[in-house]
Amino acid sequence: MMDSNEKEKKIVSAEEYQQARMDLLQQEKEATQLLQRLATSRRELPMVEVSNPDQFKFDTPDGENSLLDLFDSRKQLIIYHFMLGPGEHRGCVGCSFCMDHIPNLGHLWSRDTSFVAVATAPLSEITTYKEQMGWKFPFYSSAKTHRVWQKAEERGEIITWKPGNGYFGLSVFKKQDDHPVMLSFLRNFKRIQKSQGAYLSITCRGRSIGREELFAYTNGRFLVDEKNQLDRRYVKFNLDALCSTAATVGGQSSPITAIEKMEGGFSKVLLMQKENGMEVIAKIPCRIAGPAVLTTECEVGVLEFLRKHTSIPVPRVLSWSSDSSNAVGVEYIIMEKAPGVQLFEVWGKMPKTERPQFIRSLAKLEAQLSAIRFPASGGLYLQKKTGFSKCTPLDKDIDLTSSFCIGPSCDRAYQTEEIETPVIPSVHDTGPWNTISALGISIARRELSKISNGHLTSHAHFYRGSVEEHTQLLETTIRLMTHLDANTILSRSSQPTLWHTDLHMGNIYVSPEEPSRIVSFIDLQGVLVLPAFLQARWPVFLKPWEESKYVRGPVQVKLPDDFDQLDEEEKKAALNEWEQDMLAKTYEIATYLENRPAYTAMNVPRVFRELFIRCGETSETGILPLRECLIEISQSWSNLGFTGDCPFSFTEEEIETHGRQFADYEDWHQVQAFAQECLDTDAEGWISPQLDFENQRNLNKQLQDMYIKQMAGEKTLEEVQAIWPFPL
Repeated sequence: MMDSNEKEKKIVSAEEYQQARMDLLQQEKEATQLLQRLATSRRELPMVEVSNPDQFKFDTPDGENSLLDLFDSRKQLIIYHFMLGPGEHRGCVGCSFCMDHIPNLGHLWSRDTSFVAVATAPLSEITTYKEQMGWKFPFYSSAKTHRVWQKAEERGEIITWKPGNGYFGLSVFKKQDDHPVMLSFLRNFKRIQKSQGAYLSITCRGRSIGREELFAYTNGRFLVDEKNQLDRRYVKFNLDALCSTAATVGGQSSPITAIEKMEGGFSKVLLMQKENGMEVIAKIPCRIAGPAVLTTECEVGVLEFLRKHTSIPVPRVLSWSSDSSNAVGVEYIIMEKAPGVQLFEVWGKMPKTERPQFIRSLAKLEAQLSAIRFPASGGLYLQKKTGFSKCTPLDKDIDLTSSFCIGPSCDRAYQTEEIETPVIPSVHDTGPWNTISALGISIARRELSKISNGHLTSHAHFYRGSVEEHTQLLETTIRLMTHLDANTILSRSSQPTLWHTDLHMGNIYVSPEEPSRIVSFIDLQGVLVLPAFLQARWPVFLKPWEESKYVRGPVQVKLPDDFDQLDEEEKKAALNEWEQDMLAKTYEIATYLENRPAYTAMNVPRVFRELFIRCGETSETGILPLRECLIEISQSWSNLGFTGDCPFSFTEEEIETHGRQFADYEDWHQVQAFAQECLDTDAEGWISPQLDFENQRNLNKQLQDMYIKQMAGEKTLEEVQAIWPFPL
């Protein structure tokens, strides 16, 4: 009902209304931009040292404390100046409302930040009101400090720290280097309500960081090609817009008050805490992750499918965008924070008698994936959100509402990063693929396209093959791929299957009270639907100690026959190997009992999985690993489930030449593995931020020197330097 005093609105044409609406939208955009610039200026406000901080005293239940004491051994301190004066029985309504929304202080403590509220009333009156309101945060009397401010004003002195009128305000302090106390932020009166959520620094591993550090990669260093590695992981975005979006998700709008940077190797991961205590995760893919649009849409599709069609616990997607023209400026996903704790936090404390129960629970959840009969291989997407010209809908018995489809692969192997090389113009087929032959042929043709367009990595330390040899071998591989659909062994394990192929302890969350109970899986970025024999595998923490020596099937895992004759160090090593193989056997048995299709897929001859892997790496590692697979297949054709004659062959001379070349490749590969294991790194030379980078660089040199003296054999210094993975 319109108020009688309300000005009557005009009625206009549709065109006039649209113009007025666009004018208002422009004004709103300008106001938003102004507020964003203001927020930036607020964060960039310089700090000033607080002179003589010991003069500021506060009455607490434990006696008189100085300003320094309030830090409570932390680096940052937030003081809320509450409007409650002497003799006032009720505090300010606005202040009380703010204090009702103070989050669990543990979140601030974990970021090395203390929080206290202060008022000029005596401590006894503050304590009474605090108890009435049911508040648990520290609330002290600043009456003595208020008198310091008053006396300074009477003397006409300028005092560094003085909130307006000694009442309603917010002060943020920091201890830095040789400065005892620095004032980093100060707000008075009602303006404080506009700055909530902006007063706490962004942090990474407990350290306060700026925005630029948020965009950069800071989760480690690289021993090789570091600038390029960092560039590939740099992502700039509109943080204010991301915070605004995150503030509105989850059912209740509440501003973001803290951000903890938790990035991985392929994406920015931000833990964002709201003022109401709710926590959400924001994920932004890095360029190294592959095509950002597909990567984002595929991860959303997988998460939504698992929540809708299985009981496998994964975070709920709250908001997402695969259009980088959005306000944030990049593709992103905002999702629930996984409950529980990461498995690595409790695995060592979990009784070994409970581990089989955990492993069987894992196998039961994975069995749900094996039971779903997807119609094709590729990425799993929300059907209505894609614009693909080629996609395969799921069968009605799987997806009654036709919400999902199989579309192109988001595998980063199908994208060449423009910063390093030109775009590949002739990738023939990115999926979906209805057969394993179609998938294999696509991979081979992708590599042919890379090689024909100059994407051939060269190494001087082992034979890689000429362009002509690459082309000939890949064409031979394509002829082989056409025979795979009729293979009797592969036909039992070719069903397109969704699988989490990066299942380490950091990606599994369990109940802290019941560690054998899985409560969430995370990091499903890049998860695809592929033939089961390419998917099913041991989770990395349950793999055999040495897979090539592990005996599969119903056999008992035993200690060495000469165990009693070993010295203590050797016994310790033997027990470690035995315990790891026992975990692997437990997973193998649980998979046999709960997930027979995956068990069968895991026991497909290794050469079939190697064929697909080595074919997809040809442009990077050369022809030798792929040719090794083809030679093995040609020599075991009928035993591997093929019928008829093998469509290709190798002469004895070719096999002999290959044997010499492959020995050099294996030698190179062993050196890579040795250096990576000793340096606790990977092929890219990534060094964890928990390790001292300079120490690891020195260790790299020491390892190379040791290899030259003890393991290089007849290799010259130049030959060792050529095969060493991390140049000095």
